[in-house]
Amino acid sequence: MKDSRQSAVETGLRDAVTFAGVTPTTYDIHERMARYGVPGCAVAVIEGGEVAWVAGYGLTEVGGAAVTADTMFQAASISKVVNALTVLATVEQGLIQLDRDINEQLRSWQLPREDAWASRAVTPRQLLSHTAGTSTPGFVGYVPGEAIPTTWDILNGTSPANSEAVTVITEPTAEFHYSGGGTTILQLLLEDVHGEPYPEIIRRLVFEPLQMTSSHYQHPIDRSEFPQAACGHFISGERLPGGGNVKPTYAAGGMWSTACDLATLTRAVGALRFSDSRGLISASMASTMLTAVAPGPHGLGPEIIGEGPALRFRHNGTNRGFCCQMEGLMNRPSGVVVMTNGDGGNSLLGEIIRGVASVYEWEGFNNPPIETVVVPEEFLARMEGHYVGPVGMELDLEVDGGEVFTPSPYGRRVLIPTGAKEFLDTETGAVVIVDDADDAVVARVLVDGEEILRYTKAD
Repeated sequence: MKDSRQSAVETGLRDAVTFAGVTPTTYDIHERMARYGVPGCAVAVIEGGEVAWVAGYGLTEVGGAAVTADTMFQAASISKVVNALTVLATVEQGLIQLDRDINEQLRSWQLPREDAWASRAVTPRQLLSHTAGTSTPGFVGYVPGEAIPTTWDILNGTSPANSEAVTVITEPTAEFHYSGGGTTILQLLLEDVHGEPYPEIIRRLVFEPLQMTSSHYQHPIDRSEFPQAACGHFISGERLPGGGNVKPTYAAGGMWSTACDLATLTRAVGALRFSDSRGLISASMASTMLTAVAPGPHGLGPEIIGEGPALRFRHNGTNRGFCCQMEGLMNRPSGVVVMTNGDGGNSLLGEIIRGVASVYEWEGFNNPPIETVVVPEEFLARMEGHYVGPVGMELDLEVDGGEVFTPSPYGRRVLIPTGAKEFLDTETGAVVIVDDADDAVVARVLVDGEEILRYTKAD
């Protein structure tokens, strides 16, 4: 029988933004899936240290089978949490040192250090927390049938890799710089010190101890072997060729998983601070993992946000055609996982998570009501246009009758002015700051006060 709170979540999805004096609007999950062009999603809720419920909604692909608790999705960058657990377990085995120069520990490749800060060591601790100054925020992946690069090709930026070489581009420990390239260095380090393929290392050190029996790194995926795997979709609703890109960057974003398995992972990470009974890492190492490393918001793997009852760890995962999120509260044994198979999934998963938090009375997930401001027309005219960002990402800012928005296939994503140059994305709750930088107009996207993306106006 369906839990009454599950039913309340399904009809209680919530906007990222509420306005002073206005009653918040709630939505039905199927209605919002249709709005964002997401064919299917899976949700798992953890309460009282147990999985309260797991449910699937919609379809694995347009015209396909129903999503269930056993449907596999690309977990994308949530893979980094599993990678971090594996690195820290290897540290406790004495095979890796967290604060030793990475080049003194790598055996099959060396991180080029021709940068201005070559005297500053890059370490595993920095790479796990994205404070090493390494390049390459993420990887698009490869269409099934394309030539697939080796890890060395990817790190060197050589054919058939479609990404830049991984180098040091900012001073280590000076700033937070999200780097899938840095995570890929750790993938190679694990293979170097264990002498095994990366998927085998993860299976032995994480998947088997946690009984994550539905998680793996098969790329390209054999859909005859895994018929329950979802297919990714563009925001237009079109299915990705082959159902999803091939991701040889396993550590940065190559894991296939289910909402059940990620709920198991979320429960385990939260519990590890109090007990090492799972045999993964010690409680003290888990506390280190879940402590933010200045100047960024990440611990050794997960992002750490909030305070008091709202303190939590989380990680988003966004691959082409797939958007996912895990959230775990740190002062109570509760959490939520959402997995989707559409490029519009990030807006959807945010609304689901806020709905869960409201129903279960978790603090810190829903933003306080806001007041709006008036922005001069001349500034709106200057900011309007087409912007380009990392990994081929694009952003269009348009103005119509004083309303700022970014267009999407389902309509306008409205940006509400909350400061002279500051706008709030009504769907995601992200803050967009538009300003001049080096004679260019730049749009910086911040989540919980931390810059996650930067776009430069191209016209």
